[in-house]
Amino acid sequence: ILSACFNYTNLTIARATRRSREVGIRKVIGALRSHVWGQFVIEALVVSLISLLFALLMFALIRPYFLSMQPELTELLDLRLSPVVVLYFVLFALVVGLVAGFVPAWLYARINALQVLKDNKSVKLFRHLNLRKVLLVTQYAISLMFIAATFIGLRQYRHFINFDLGYNT
Repeated sequence: ILSACFNYTNLTIARATRRSREVGIRKVIGALRSHVWGQFVIEALVVSLISLLFALLMFALIRPYFLSMQPELTELLDLRLSPVVVLYFVLFALVVGLVAGFVPAWLYARINALQVLKDNKSVKLFRHLNLRKVLLVTQYAISLMFIAATFIGLRQYRHFINFDLGYNT
């Protein structure tokens, strides 16, 4: 789930980098930093909550088929949607939406409108690195760490299962 949230945040930021001209025009017309900030955060929150709604609908449709595959699953898993579980999901969607909207909002609220309108190149995060390159490398690094951890865990599990204890168990 952490990887999916990170991916969603990266996609939101990458999509926002294409909107620098729009933000520049809004700032020239008279938009304040708080207006730009609110726009990006609210957009990310709305998308996150709509995604949660679709996920809950898909869960409601798939749950009976999933539980019918193995009757023992009903004893092991409690897949009821209680109000507390739905509240946790809504809070999680709000946190993801805030994180996904915070970085583009912070980035575009502080840009110089005239400079963006004059030179429409991507916003620089560091001297020679733009935001997309930094996010892409970070996302791949985290994905590789998850893949390596999965392979290491699998090898440790296989070693644990097949380890010779010296006697017949």
